[in-house]
Amino acid sequence: MTGSCVPLGGNPYPAPACDQQMPGARCRARSLGIAPGVLPPGPLNAITDVAGVKVGHVTLIEGTDVRTGVTAILPHGDNLFQDKVPAGFAVANGFGKLVGSTQLAELGEIETPIVLTNTLAVPAAAEAVIAWTLSQPGNEKVVSVNPIAGETNDSRLNDIRRRSVTPEIVLQAIVNSHAGEVAEGTTGAGTGTVAFGWKGGIGTSSRRLPAALGSYTVGVLVQANFGGVLQVMGLPVGQALGRYYLRDAVSERDAGGSIMIVAATDAPLSDRNLTRLARRAFAGLARTGASFSDGSGDYAIAFSTAEAVRRTPLRRSKPATVTELPNPLVSPLFEAVIEATEEAIYNALCMATTLTGYRGATIEALPLEPIAESIAQRPAQMHPQGGKMRYVFSTTNTTRYRFPTHVNDLVLDRSEATVTEVFIVVLDPGEAPPLHRHPDTEQIFYMLEGEAELRIGADTAERFRVKPGDVVRIPPDTLHMIVNDGATPVRYLSIDAFPGHRPLDEPTWDDHVRGNCAANGWDYDSVRQSR
Repeated sequence: MTGSCVPLGGNPYPAPACDQQMPGARCRARSLGIAPGVLPPGPLNAITDVAGVKVGHVTLIEGTDVRTGVTAILPHGDNLFQDKVPAGFAVANGFGKLVGSTQLAELGEIETPIVLTNTLAVPAAAEAVIAWTLSQPGNEKVVSVNPIAGETNDSRLNDIRRRSVTPEIVLQAIVNSHAGEVAEGTTGAGTGTVAFGWKGGIGTSSRRLPAALGSYTVGVLVQANFGGVLQVMGLPVGQALGRYYLRDAVSERDAGGSIMIVAATDAPLSDRNLTRLARRAFAGLARTGASFSDGSGDYAIAFSTAEAVRRTPLRRSKPATVTELPNPLVSPLFEAVIEATEEAIYNALCMATTLTGYRGATIEALPLEPIAESIAQRPAQMHPQGGKMRYVFSTTNTTRYRFPTHVNDLVLDRSEATVTEVFIVVLDPGEAPPLHRHPDTEQIFYMLEGEAELRIGADTAERFRVKPGDVVRIPPDTLHMIVNDGATPVRYLSIDAFPGHRPLDEPTWDDHVRGNCAANGWDYDSVRQSR
């Protein structure tokens, strides 16, 4: 039995980068250039980006036949029964055993941890959740508990009839829960799952709204165990790899299975709007190619951690006034949950590992190399904000990034090109970007306004005067900086060229900026502006 986490790297969206020298290496979707949608993720790109949310896993791999586990999600770290959270849930196809769903729908609130496991372990999960809740200080007089326990059927890899998950193991997952990084893939409740005929698992992702829309975060965690025709960012991956539902009239089992989707947000939403949020998660599921078959249990739960809407004993004892978002302001959160659900599913597939289990059955991990190649080589056919491919780009209608040392006006994002991105850099008098290098990027500067000093190298830097009309070449891995040592602003066009393809770990300029902000302690929302 294990409860360990998959090792995560140190980039702003913690995940191991794919080691191209190590066949079968696993990594998160963003490391492959898979970054669905238009909203940025949170720092961890996980459900735990919603402050207070904790996740715990126990993984059971025993002998040749036991391949199962438990995943617990706690909306906050206080007494959940006393300080309940508003919640909603939705069903796309109801072939499942979600304990606690009727009271959740009736009262619109959650009062216990949410536990995910295998189908026949749901009673053990409910028993453990009840025992844990009754044991909490302050609950000595509690005589009714509504446990939330969801499932998917992992019997292809796990001897599910052995009922290896006990209440004690479920309690361990709850106790193991913590904030921060979340293990993904073949772990916890995703240990024995299968998705699209490949190894499924646990996946998570998040989205953060800009300050103008409240800076709210939506985080999603999925237990992926379903079928269909896999699509990744619109690419027909399942068909290209020859594994998909209805191929050669295959068994319906290949489209069966289930998915549990758990969405958290810090936005102050009513249970009615949380139900609406849960419904939108299925749009993200559909984007991946899910078939929603007859034998699939497709469930989504959404809850809010916002203090403003938390159902405390005082608020439940008398009429209370709460502050919640009105209907028109919820729409951006709908987009956020769609994008986060889609990416969470990709992360489950990308992080899962090949596994052999019950009766010698082997489920292979999704091969990542051909997907990475397809994503990297495909020219951007659509502008990230919608519409047809663009050929002309404005230098005035741009997104402005105001760093403490300079301004970058983004003209052409790397996601809209194959090997380039373009900016207008603005330096006010006395400003200069720090001395830096780009290991894998060649830069070309075309000076537009003002004179400046170009410095190449460190202590014994070569120095050059640059003026309007000059062209500057910065080779890859070259230390450099431009200093505005004059009395007027300096403007120059910067063209970044990437050898081979745009960076897979930072598929958009915004991803790169978020990484720089995290590394330098800058506030992203202050840096990113619009013009």
